[in-house]
Amino acid sequence: MTESITQYNYDGAMTDALSAIGNGATGLGTLRDKSQYMAVNGQTYKLSKWELENLFQNDRLIEKAIAAYPRDAARNWGEWSLDSGDPQAIPQYAKGLRLRKAFTEAGIDGRLYGDAFIVLGIDDGQPAEEPVDEARIQSVRSVTSGCKL
Repeated sequence: MTESITQYNYDGAMTDALSAIGNGATGLGTLRDKSQYMAVNGQTYKLSKWELENLFQNDRLIEKAIAAYPRDAARNWGEWSLDSGDPQAIPQYAKGLRLRKAFTEAGIDGRLYGDAFIVLGIDDGQPAEEPVDEARIQSVRSVTSGCKL
């Protein structure tokens, strides 16, 4: 099996061609050309929580870019069903817990701050500091979303 290795050689032909273009009136191609001093900034700046919230609340485009996907996912929520009984039992229960709202908020927080979580208040008959025993779950009492920042 032969591997083909493609080599690209920089011969400067394109740079030479473009460097011949100049305009003395505007400074294009001369030392006055501001684009001659452009470089890629390697340093990044981490926005604070206040700055992120400000951008989200005051810039409609940023708000749409961050919130569109979580809101769309919540709109197309899906179907719930139980093996026994009322087919509306789970949707009504989820509505009472505001489950869809918590997932939407967590999705928006995750996209805005980079991290988010959902805390379920599960009643399994044990103290809260003990791990959840899935076999003994009696109900989900609360759903809360949050972020680490």
